[in-house]
Amino acid sequence: MAELNHFAIAAGMGATLGPTVTVHHGQIGCAQMAATISDLLHRRQLLVDDLNPQDGITRKYEKSVTRAFLMSREEFSLDRVLADPRLDGRFIEACRDLGLEGSEFHLNMALIGLRKHNKLKAKSKPSRVPDQWRYAVASEIAARMMFYQYGASVDTTLAHPALVREFDKLAAAIAPGFSSFEYRWAALNMRKKGANVKLKPKDIDGLDWSRHVRFDAWQLMPADEGVYTLFEEKTCLYVAGTENIHDSIESQQRITGVLNSELWRPNPERLSWQYVRMPDSNSDYRFGVVRSLVGRWEPVFNIPRGREKKVA
Repeated sequence: MAELNHFAIAAGMGATLGPTVTVHHGQIGCAQMAATISDLLHRRQLLVDDLNPQDGITRKYEKSVTRAFLMSREEFSLDRVLADPRLDGRFIEACRDLGLEGSEFHLNMALIGLRKHNKLKAKSKPSRVPDQWRYAVASEIAARMMFYQYGASVDTTLAHPALVREFDKLAAAIAPGFSSFEYRWAALNMRKKGANVKLKPKDIDGLDWSRHVRFDAWQLMPADEGVYTLFEEKTCLYVAGTENIHDSIESQQRITGVLNSELWRPNPERLSWQYVRMPDSNSDYRFGVVRSLVGRWEPVFNIPRGREKKVA
């Protein structure tokens, strides 16, 4: 039997390599796999031209985009405008009022370009979004699926109307009951979480991990704050912090049905959980631990963080 990366289409782009699926040798298996990869390539090619960098648009529209942002942001940050469908709609409307004719995607990317070039100096009021631990994993997995399928970063996904609708749908399938803004906000801010927490390697080495627990044995999980991770045999799929290990793992039982993609169909019998109980810990510390573990393990469905970030 041969082993193939579960998102083979991403391998050619230098994406994070993840769990594998078994592909049988022979005409039927090869033909099916070739057809699957061909279909993914075709769908991805439809977006390639649209997703090309547009630095020229940022320069051309700089003053007008800045003005549209200031007109529509309601004193919130650029990230809030990008993540909030209502505010982003106001921004696009303001762009049209100012005579800008670019697509919604290119206008959003021009706005992001101003942030990247540090050309937006306006102060912003804070955005406080509670209980992100309840849906952050769904947002992160959805963001990585968009990267593996289309090569789209988090910024690109949120800027593109078609991609962000697909992102919302996938995140809602994993963790239903939250708003598009909440899913998008969690994904957009994941890269920053825990950045100010200073942990030494020995702090991570000394984590008191539980034994591996069967995927469907969520009843055995403690209702404590902590960090947990999902493995497919020896491959780390993702790691996350939570205010309640039991509730988080129970809510994620639907993942095996949602992540039934063309090149990777998870088998619950190969999946297991591990966790570290951290009673009375604060969320910043847990985010710091997660950030360190993502850097070490490069899990399949975690957005890369900090220095380890390649494409996110």
